[in-house]
Amino acid sequence: MLVFFLAIFLRNFLEFFSTGAFPTFGSFVHYSLSYVCIALAFSLVFWLAVKVPLSKVMRVILPSFLVLVLAPLLDIFFTIGRGNAISYFMPGVHDNLLERFLCFFGPFSGAGATPGMRVEIALVLAACFAYFYLKKRSFLRSFFYSFALYCVLFAYGSVIFFVKAFEEFFGFSFFVSDFVMSSLYLCLVFLLSFPLFFVWNRDYFFALARDTRPFRIAHYLLMFFLGLAFALNHFPLAVEHFFALPLVLISIFFACLFVLSSNNVVDLEIDRVSNKARPFAAGKIPLSHYSFFSLGSLSLSLVYSFFAGPLPFFAVQLFVLGYSAYSLPPLRLKRIPFLAKLILSLNSLAFVLLGASFLHPTLAFFPFWLYPIFIFGFSLSMNFIDIKDFEGDRKAGIKTLPVLFGKRKAKMLIGICFFLTYASFSLLLGTGFLPALLALGLAQFFLLNKPDYDERSVFALYLASVLGFTALVFLGFA
Repeated sequence: MLVFFLAIFLRNFLEFFSTGAFPTFGSFVHYSLSYVCIALAFSLVFWLAVKVPLSKVMRVILPSFLVLVLAPLLDIFFTIGRGNAISYFMPGVHDNLLERFLCFFGPFSGAGATPGMRVEIALVLAACFAYFYLKKRSFLRSFFYSFALYCVLFAYGSVIFFVKAFEEFFGFSFFVSDFVMSSLYLCLVFLLSFPLFFVWNRDYFFALARDTRPFRIAHYLLMFFLGLAFALNHFPLAVEHFFALPLVLISIFFACLFVLSSNNVVDLEIDRVSNKARPFAAGKIPLSHYSFFSLGSLSLSLVYSFFAGPLPFFAVQLFVLGYSAYSLPPLRLKRIPFLAKLILSLNSLAFVLLGASFLHPTLAFFPFWLYPIFIFGFSLSMNFIDIKDFEGDRKAGIKTLPVLFGKRKAKMLIGICFFLTYASFSLLLGTGFLPALLALGLAQFFLLNKPDYDERSVFALYLASVLGFTALVFLGFA
């Protein structure tokens, strides 16, 4: 990996001499992320081609990226020191992509795939063909996967055309910048990481997938979309916001993975009683590996939120630190009734406010009534997440509402809180929606107090309610 990043630094440095433009911080990040994407895509194709462990594949691919230094050096040599402008294919300049694809990038017109790049790519494809052939002794198989790598490289060179088509499809004028390209590559890194993780260790992949608790992650994602729905009624969505949006969602996803996994570590004894199927409680993943995934999720949440902007970075840090105070020693505030769920409610409100301020930093339009609804209504209603952990919390001495009042009384109390919280949304939607809100509140009360209580049904109705309220906000009813 160190050799891989050395290759990236050298390539960016040498391009200064070839193109005459020293990379800015934004362009350096953009170019570096593009090489990370190529490395991940190559790793996946290599694994499909030779079916050896992914770690062995990456030990071949990552150091081989030293070949990146060849293109700018050859361009400087071919032009006797002047260099060439290494760039993507650009709309209006490098049209007729099919011809370029069939003719190994087509004619060179002073910018784009330079002669040095073409020599570099030809050598890479030849080396890949040789590697595939030595591993599998099949000419057709080696040719097919070498051609697949050529398609990957051509798609990389033509990515601006995809960006243009994507923006125009969603009604934006064509706009490209280092931020747009970095956002695109960060999204591709996120998408490529899933099949690579699956290839690397299927047992871990399925174990962690079953441990993600999608209802809780969906709750926090919907909180952001709820705030964004308020903002969209007052401010337009610019192309920069459009590309920052997936970064925010990915950062929230990884932040949730961190807080859930770190909570699993400290709640091990509780989970051995109440949640025996969780991979860490069941002993399917060692502590060292599980902690690595947890801290990796934290790092990725901070990286993605940092690139999304200062407000997402602040909100994600606030969420992580608030949840850490809730579940982790030394504070472990989940042991204190009422205060514990207030922290979770404020975390939820933080993501609502992030969505509301995502398009513009002002919050003058944000409805006042949402503050008391979150502080009181959500804080009391969220106690339902402790019902299924009743036995484990009682043995661990965690004073949740079910432990304090008993499961039956706590379910009655939480059901009443749900009912009143649903009714309070009429302050935002108007009394015309009150009958529907009361019906939803009664349905939640019934689901909470069923003899065969199932948390998933309560969560499903709650999430559907939030989704419906978000849609009404977007349509201008609140």
